[in-house]
Amino acid sequence: MTVTGAEPAAPPPSLPRQLLRDSGYVLLGLPLAVASFVVLVVGLALGVGLAVTVIGLPVLAGTLYAARGLADVERLRLPAVLRQLRVRPDYRRAEAGAGAWRRILVPIRDVQSWLDLAHGILKLAVAVVTFVVTVTWWAGTLVGTLYSIYDWTLPHPPDVRAPQRAARPGRLRRRPESG
Repeated sequence: MTVTGAEPAAPPPSLPRQLLRDSGYVLLGLPLAVASFVVLVVGLALGVGLAVTVIGLPVLAGTLYAARGLADVERLRLPAVLRQLRVRPDYRRAEAGAGAWRRILVPIRDVQSWLDLAHGILKLAVAVVTFVVTVTWWAGTLVGTLYSIYDWTLPHPPDVRAPQRAARPGRLRRRPESG
């Protein structure tokens, strides 16, 4: 693995700043997960389906290269949240003097490329759950914080602890006037 970006240790961000960073990470995770899922599932299905022909293997290799790129995007987003340096794994490279087919098919023999593909496909389930929890949490926070501003617009039932005095039939009758 390669560690990039040797920066001096910065003081940790304040709690609200880190909360906003974490929330931004989670909220941006769903659109990236959907795009990753669509690209990788279509590429994997097309590559495996066409593997019988010669065209399927380069399509599969291209899908694995796309998985690498999407995994790199995810790795670029992590240092802001984890406050750690960026880590990039070492990928298998083509040997010197390798032919065109060997260079094209290198990612198919690389375990890390397959792990990137699995991450790109499976992270959609996690991203949906975390997105929903984050949006629900922020909506509840906003509604709860602003309650005193909009409380007057809500209907309030009469207080049930203080019974209303019902008029007794005898008290409401007027006595007939004589005369």
